[in-house]
Amino acid sequence: MVVVFARKVHKEQLRDTLFVLWFALVSIKMSTFVMLSVELHFLTALALLPVAAIGHVLGLKAHDAIRKNDIAFKRWMGGGVIIISLLGLWDQISAW
Repeated sequence: MVVVFARKVHKEQLRDTLFVLWFALVSIKMSTFVMLSVELHFLTALALLPVAAIGHVLGLKAHDAIRKNDIAFKRWMGGGVIIISLLGLWDQISAW
């Protein structure tokens, strides 16, 4: 999904678009958990807030680096997709 967004969405809007997508997916997941009465572990989530803040700051720095070098980002993303696809194929072949 990220690769498609990177092609179709202006690089200035990429982070905002991905955030909205993430928020929608998490909202669906959390509402499903609530409907199924799954324990949500609020104290653990609160304890992880500092880690989320660090991730947010690192994400902002990564976003700035992506905006400065768009072609390198697309190459890295493409390489990552190829590696993940090959690992998936290898897993399927080895399962036979």
